Amino acid sequence: MQRGSRIRFSTPLTFSGGFRTSEDTVFEVLRRDELRVVDAGMRVRIPRWRSRDFIVA
Repeated sequence: MQRGSRIRFSTPLTFSGGFRTSEDTVFEVLRRDELRVVDAGMRVRIPRWRSRDFIVA
């Protein structure tokens, strides 16, 4: 995946601080382990996210 690509994960994710996503949440690839939640504008770290089930949005 290249920087700027948009993806969706097949399962919801929960982050520290209580932020939850759904299957419809779109992420933008920023760096190796850093993504941005498009709707919220928030940056998140997801180590080894490429090993999870996702689709290109």
